[in-house]
Amino acid sequence: MAIKFLAGIDLGKNELQNAVVQNLSTANIPASPVTGQIYYDTTIRDLRVYNEAAGAWENVGQYTLPTASTGTLGGVKIDDTTIAIASKVISVKGLGITTAKIAADAVTAAKIADNAISEEHLDVTAITGHGNLGANLASGDSLLVHDTSANTNAGALVEATIGNLQSYMQSNLTFTTNTDVDVSEANLLTRLAAFDSTDTVRIGDSGNDTTVEIRGNLTVTGTTTTVNTETINLADNIILLNSNLADAGTATDGGIEIKRGGSGTNASLFWDESTTRWTMYDGSANYAIPTADTQRSAESVYDLASALLTGSGASHTNITATKDDANDAVDLAVATATDSAIGVGRVAAATGAISVSVSAGVFTVDVATAAADAEGVVELATNTEAVTGTDTGRAVTPAGLTAAINANSYVTTLSGTDSDVLYTITHNLGTRDVIVQLTDFGDGGTDATYETVYAEVKRNAANTCTVTFGKAPGTSQDYRVLVTKVVAPD
Repeated sequence: MAIKFLAGIDLGKNELQNAVVQNLSTANIPASPVTGQIYYDTTIRDLRVYNEAAGAWENVGQYTLPTASTGTLGGVKIDDTTIAIASKVISVKGLGITTAKIAADAVTAAKIADNAISEEHLDVTAITGHGNLGANLASGDSLLVHDTSANTNAGALVEATIGNLQSYMQSNLTFTTNTDVDVSEANLLTRLAAFDSTDTVRIGDSGNDTTVEIRGNLTVTGTTTTVNTETINLADNIILLNSNLADAGTATDGGIEIKRGGSGTNASLFWDESTTRWTMYDGSANYAIPTADTQRSAESVYDLASALLTGSGASHTNITATKDDANDAVDLAVATATDSAIGVGRVAAATGAISVSVSAGVFTVDVATAAADAEGVVELATNTEAVTGTDTGRAVTPAGLTAAINANSYVTTLSGTDSDVLYTITHNLGTRDVIVQLTDFGDGGTDATYETVYAEVKRNAANTCTVTFGKAPGTSQDYRVLVTKVVAPD
């Protein structure tokens, strides 16, 4: 990425050190060059300068190759009679060497040395480059094989017909017949019924991803059923526990137990026959679940109130709950207020800029006006006040800050022409202390790169500046001009 300078650069007779001229190949020379423009040609390895009068690029330094010979590298003359170059390809005149110019017996087996074509010289495309036979192998087809038999063709490539291949397979290949094919229903049932406690039956491989579908009912008569799965989907909306209990049998507790591991004793939710209530067990005690509002005891209400007032995250230390066992009730008491705690009969002392008073049951809150060294309420500045920037008693809003920034900056589009090199920018910022930047804006934004470009800028007056280019930009080239006012502190 190059930085664009749209006006001449005067180094004031200082050295240009460690500079590199633009590197291009002959095929990629600069477009629309002007007299004196230079570049280094990487193809011919020479510095070139453009001569507009001659309409051509000229080499700054000339380099002539020595004439090539059997012992010297150098140039070869292309006379266009015996050797020619077309589209960067060197060829023998008369369309080069064609099959018509090679005798029919020029290349024979006798003229190719043994092992001349080895595996490193025979590319795999000699086979893969041809069409695929697919399933169309026919009796008349042939194969090319390496003969290792002890006959006159040993060690050579010979033809093998489909008949040869069939005869070899019938004589040398042995096919094993699977005799264990009796998988009748009766045999399968007999085999399955013969399994005992020493046998383990597995369906599927070790990937544990086999799906087994039973189209009927599944009855398990063993004492333990283990399901090692993380998700269980049941269509039944009611699960029956104690299903083996007789209709006249003695009922026992039943429910669900949750294993908690290292987190604590197992928890459970179960039906307690002794209380005929659903009960929760948290690992340390049972909690009966009430079946009606009247079953909420004073004890449970007290526990709930205590948890709300003093539990995790609660800070109501000035409110206490006590049990009234005599009346089966819960009493709540609020402490007397102090300067540091809210309570009954007192207003907290005033602090800072805020004061609170109570008169005839009415609370009054007074807030002082803010100052540079004191807290209090503050008025918001208008956009105009923010732009003026002299008020010391009002706060600036985001909208006011935006207005102040916009009032100290200016942006416009400089539309190029084919003849003008000087353009006047009227910014009306009222000072020469401005920063002026130019960015590439293409043709009205089309093909814009938004790169910073450099031209000559003069701050002629407090409200205007001029931009001068080394040559006219042209009607298809525009630039964005960004002007920022610099406000220096007093």
